[in-house]
Amino acid sequence: ALQGELVRNVELTIIPKQGSPRLVVVSGHAFFDDAGNKLGAVVSTHEVTERRQAEKALQQSENRFRALMQQAGDALVVCDLQGRILDANQAACDLSGYRRDELAKLAMTDLVQGSARDALVAILMRLEAGRPVTLESEQRRKDAVAFPVEVRVGLIDMPGQRVAMALIRDISARKKAEQALHKANRAYQALSDCDMAIAKATAERALLQKVCRILVERCGYRFVWIGFPQHDRKKGVKPVAHAGFDAGFLDGLDIRWSDTEKGRGPLGAAIRKGKVAVVRSIQRSAKFTPWRKQAMKRGYASVAALPLIHGKETLGVLAIYAEIADAFDADELQLLRGLAHDIAYGIATLRTREERRRAEQSLRDSEEKHRLLFETMSQGVVYQDARGRILSANPSAEAILGFHLGKMRKSAPAIPSWRAIHEDGSDFPAEMHPAMDALATGRVVTDIVMGVIHPPARGNRWILVSATPQWRPGEKKPYQVYSTFTDITERRQVAAELQEYRDRLEDLVAERTRELTAVNKELEAFSYSVSHDLRAPLRSINGFSLALLEDYGGKFDEQAQDYLVRVSDGARRMGELIDDMLTLSRITRREMRLEPLDLSAIAEDITAGLVHSGTGRDVEIAVMPNLSAIGDRGLMRIVLENLLGNAWKFTGKRQDARLEFGAALIDGQHTFYVKDNGAGFEMAYADKLFGAFQRLHAYTEFEGTGVGLATVQRAIRRHGGEVWGEGAVNEGATFYFRLPA
Repeated sequence: ALQGELVRNVELTIIPKQGSPRLVVVSGHAFFDDAGNKLGAVVSTHEVTERRQAEKALQQSENRFRALMQQAGDALVVCDLQGRILDANQAACDLSGYRRDELAKLAMTDLVQGSARDALVAILMRLEAGRPVTLESEQRRKDAVAFPVEVRVGLIDMPGQRVAMALIRDISARKKAEQALHKANRAYQALSDCDMAIAKATAERALLQKVCRILVERCGYRFVWIGFPQHDRKKGVKPVAHAGFDAGFLDGLDIRWSDTEKGRGPLGAAIRKGKVAVVRSIQRSAKFTPWRKQAMKRGYASVAALPLIHGKETLGVLAIYAEIADAFDADELQLLRGLAHDIAYGIATLRTREERRRAEQSLRDSEEKHRLLFETMSQGVVYQDARGRILSANPSAEAILGFHLGKMRKSAPAIPSWRAIHEDGSDFPAEMHPAMDALATGRVVTDIVMGVIHPPARGNRWILVSATPQWRPGEKKPYQVYSTFTDITERRQVAAELQEYRDRLEDLVAERTRELTAVNKELEAFSYSVSHDLRAPLRSINGFSLALLEDYGGKFDEQAQDYLVRVSDGARRMGELIDDMLTLSRITRREMRLEPLDLSAIAEDITAGLVHSGTGRDVEIAVMPNLSAIGDRGLMRIVLENLLGNAWKFTGKRQDARLEFGAALIDGQHTFYVKDNGAGFEMAYADKLFGAFQRLHAYTEFEGTGVGLATVQRAIRRHGGEVWGEGAVNEGATFYFRLPA
């Protein structure tokens, strides 16, 4: 200053003789007279020792604050009251993914999401010293990953300004724990509500519906349903209850529990294997392919299937659909397993209760039926204890025996005023009564005839008695016996009358048999007379007619010769008719001799005779081998001769004639048949086929007397069999017959 320089705020340390050094600030300048001559210098000083010490302490404090801020485990961000970031520690950089210089260009509101931005601005505006504010928000990292945070904001004084410090803490783990706790609480509450519903349930379907609703409402699942396995060929799963967002998901849903594509999904596997099955991502699971499109359309992202097992039986499956993937953790599944066990127990309990109710109702119904039957049946019924004392009797027993129940109760098996007798009139000892016999032997006694002599009955009452002992489980002797008896007094009277009529009938039958024997002898004599006396004139007529034609034929004109031919043919036909009538009558009278027959051999013999009859026809003949039956050889030969002869005759106008004898199973019965492809007949006239002298074709078309099929029918009926025919015009005919086995 004396040298003319201006000195300002020069800090000097003054060391006094005593005491501590002191800091002073010196300023000075020269001063001059009017002539410009330097007169001296003006120097001013002021001590700054304490201020410098305070500034140093503040710097040290700020350094310590910065060191502490950088070393803090939580993220710390310093911002002004407008939210602009002034500083941040390394933890804040790590948490946000930004560098410190990047954070310095951002505001606090850039780090939080959604409505938390406005809330943070409002907090910064109304912060008060000593009263920090806390809020929860979602922070987004530089890489766009969002996570939950807790932000605690408070005021601090910095040199020259008041700022806000925010402590930011990642609370993802806490939130996850809270969610897990929340889910566990939901599951416990649902389990409790379901157990309460099971305890109060009275109907199975209503219980299952309520369980589904509880799981949806309490646990927030998207959709829940319960299905029962169907034990049929398809092995499907039938939905029986559901709740939540369905939108027709179960309509036409084809889920099975067989080891097929539609049975390898979570529900089918849970039923088939008896284990919990979880699909953590419906979108990615290959086993959920058949139902993926419909499930994702309804917002289903994951599913858990829990078998409902009681004992060794899988009663059904509980299907739970969630709207987020991987929704089921181990703890939740453990709780759901317990719930599935309780549901299965509830189903089994209700079914047992229902079975018991039905059994009790059946028992009541049975007892009511027994009571009605006991009181209304016409048979007498008496119950007796192990000592033979009467316990109860129905009204019919009282009516038959002539006692009222009050007098019979506790009576001994033999009431003194009774007397029981055998059918021969001898006494029936009390110890041999059917009831006492059943008690003594433990066997059922049936159909014992007793005569009861009792004064109120005014004579004998005959009864048919059966007695059945009854046992209690584990006991070796019957505890009671019940006897049933029917009043057969009138029946015996009717039987006696019938026996009398039977004896008289036998006498009448014997007398009638003698008369029929005499008539048969007369018929045989008449048949012989017809055969002998009628044949002689017929032979004469036929012979003389032929003689006239041969000897005097040239003397007659054509018309006369035609008359003679007709006379000869008529005589011949008359002879054939007499032969057929005699055969028909003999079939009715001849004695039957049954024996095993080879029908195939008989048919082959008859057809061989037809082939060698001299007609020269080419006919295809088929005889099934080894056809056998039990019958009369003569009658069965007549049957086959007539049927095969008719087949031969009625195929006479066909070049491709065929006849067949065989057998087949018709309506479950062994049936023989003769079949041809000849003239056939109208089925409308089938009922006339077996009438004597009935013809469906003119004699000029096919010869015959019309007695052959009547003869066949009579022969088959004598065997106890049946015969019928089927045919169509120009398509042939088939005649069937059956013989008793």
